[in-house]
Amino acid sequence: MRAVLSKSWLAPCALGALIPFWSSSAAGQQVSAIEEVTVTARRREENLQEVPISIATLNAEDFERRGIADLERVSNFTAGLDFEDLSTTFNGVLTIRGLTQADVQNRVQNVAVFLDGVFIPRNYSIDMGIADFERVEVVKGPQSALYGQNAFAGALNYVTRKPSNELEAGISTTVGTDGRFDYKASIGGPIVPDKVAARAFFASTEFDGNRDNSFPTVNSELAKTGGFDREAWGVSLAIDPTEDLDLDVLYYEVERHEQIRPGYTVSGNRRQISHNCGPAVPTTGNPSFYCGELPDSADSFQTALSTRPSGDLFPNQPGSDTRSEIIRASLGYDFSQDFSLDYVFGRVDAEGQEIAAITDDPTAGFFTTQKEGGINDFKSHEVRLVYEPDGPFSGELGFYSAEQTDYFVFSLGFAVGNPAYELVDTTTGITDTTGFPIPLRNFVVNETTDAIFGRLSYDFLDDRATLSAEFRQSSVDVSFFDRVANLVPQANSFDNFTPRITAEYRVTEDSLAYVSAAKGIKAGGFNGFVAGPVTLLPAEQTYDEEENWTLEIGTKNTLMDGRLLVNAAAYFVDWKQMQITAIPSNFDTGNLQPGTVAPTIFLNVGDVTSWGIEVDGSFLITDQFSLNYAFSTSDPQFENGTKWGQFVGVCDDVFCPADGEVGGNTLPRQTRTQFAIGGQYETTIRDSLDFFARADLTYQSKRYVDALNLAYSPERYNLSASVGLQGERWSVTAWGKNLTDETYVTSSLFIIQFRRYGPAVNDGRTAGVTFAFDF
Repeated sequence: MRAVLSKSWLAPCALGALIPFWSSSAAGQQVSAIEEVTVTARRREENLQEVPISIATLNAEDFERRGIADLERVSNFTAGLDFEDLSTTFNGVLTIRGLTQADVQNRVQNVAVFLDGVFIPRNYSIDMGIADFERVEVVKGPQSALYGQNAFAGALNYVTRKPSNELEAGISTTVGTDGRFDYKASIGGPIVPDKVAARAFFASTEFDGNRDNSFPTVNSELAKTGGFDREAWGVSLAIDPTEDLDLDVLYYEVERHEQIRPGYTVSGNRRQISHNCGPAVPTTGNPSFYCGELPDSADSFQTALSTRPSGDLFPNQPGSDTRSEIIRASLGYDFSQDFSLDYVFGRVDAEGQEIAAITDDPTAGFFTTQKEGGINDFKSHEVRLVYEPDGPFSGELGFYSAEQTDYFVFSLGFAVGNPAYELVDTTTGITDTTGFPIPLRNFVVNETTDAIFGRLSYDFLDDRATLSAEFRQSSVDVSFFDRVANLVPQANSFDNFTPRITAEYRVTEDSLAYVSAAKGIKAGGFNGFVAGPVTLLPAEQTYDEEENWTLEIGTKNTLMDGRLLVNAAAYFVDWKQMQITAIPSNFDTGNLQPGTVAPTIFLNVGDVTSWGIEVDGSFLITDQFSLNYAFSTSDPQFENGTKWGQFVGVCDDVFCPADGEVGGNTLPRQTRTQFAIGGQYETTIRDSLDFFARADLTYQSKRYVDALNLAYSPERYNLSASVGLQGERWSVTAWGKNLTDETYVTSSLFIIQFRRYGPAVNDGRTAGVTFAFDF
């Protein structure tokens, strides 16, 4: 049974945790200020408190003390950010401010991800861990003007550690429960003092998983589910031949092997399984969905006809394997005190595949197998001329170009008996689908992008007010070859203009107020020539870009002599032409058999409005006690008249509308309300020996699984803590996550054809000790 942290228990507990922090701040006590945070969200270094954009950051100390090692934990501590890995992280999806995308396999995501400003194209590459990163920046709201059309809802930027002119070397290892074992090593320093510096690192982390797999005769490697094996390494070089010229080069590689996440699979079209919306098997046209909170076990779904054992059941399967290589080279030159030129080259080579076997009941001896695979080759060039004088006007002008080749396959197959790990050997390559005879997607896309972008800012009212205008004019040429239809390639061009207008006013030296209006664009795509039995009309063989306008009002405040940071933003989003599933216009829905699914394509037929509030900050109560906090709430809803095509022919106006109407419903797969609060105590025990203790509580509200708002994963809390000692060159940290051993569904796949739900369950309690030594 799921252990539950009730709200009545949490409130006094949280209040009790705050009392010693408040009471320890003596009247009149002199306290140091919170350290300034530098960000590069606008492609230049700035103080976070002076940037008129809602931005959240997590740094290297946060990674260590809050137990952050992946995007799931990053999202736990970031207001307005969600991440779902959907079983194996191959289709990991980031969501900012509730703007979820309909197609999780879409090659273009709603949130753009970057490494040091280099775009990471595919979702199987975006969860890069935190190896050798200085910080992670989450920039909220459309950033299309400076980041491009992919930053539809916002952007996330990994910032790597840079080479230093001082010799640095360190090693660390982590030993934890359930086979957790990490080791890291890094070294860096000057090659030619003040001219050339280099840095190199290697990191590895392993985890066996800690949820029991009850599948009979399962391979010992999957006796527990949720395990992983991840490695990352990189080298970087910083060259400063003159005072005005600098050159940086980075190579970064990540490899990940992810087992299937804990969870289960249940299909509503099998008589052995009971869903609670309509009959067990949809023989009369009634739906066979699940209504309400998805349980953390499939046991409650089993009828008297079922011989399914209790617990999580996953047959042998390879899981997900991905590899990403990133090359970045940049050149900066200062022509004068006012003018500078920056050039950045980026190259991303990535590949990955997920091979899985899915079953509702192992006693049936019949399994659905599936393979997703992708190969992506991306390179980009960006040059910017920046003008930053002492006068009221400043600005920049830039040019961006990129080329991308993207292969992707998604096919189904079947297996009898217990599939073996060797299932992966039935194919000879990532895009080969031998052994998976039912192709759903198999295509190659070639894309070229050219864009001109710029910014103009004007300071007035004695430099207390600034008005800025940003723009980007993009031209994207796309060719698409559907290897399933094996017909002629398709091509289309998309031209768009994305502006951003910002007005900011410095109320006091430490308080900033701003308002902005920004347009976000997300790329269009192709449906191919055929959808099921229908040859698509030319106008529906492709779909257009979607767009949103976001109005944001915010304030940033540094109070109490720099000890208290309070940042807040309120926003409204008008999202038009959302790409959602629709029925081909030349398909006759009157010929549908009861309970069957109509063929669907993607068209620009959805409209969404959303509003929300975000608050975050930190409070240095004394030099020993500090708090950090983050809170967000949002309300993204489909507008009336929006119809979700995949439900046509399945719903019968009893449990859900027969025409697929979802107007007024909340967008699926996102958290409407979340918060994080943490407290930290640190002190010096004696010379060169420091002690710290930290606790963090995070909360996320329920997430709807589907656009009908029938099934949902429940609200969840996570309590984590760490305690440590640090000497002059060493440290030891003990940590624990999910300390109350909560069990809940984190997310769920939903496959309409089989009324199939695939809930993923969170990891249980984990703990460990990390030892680190600096040379």
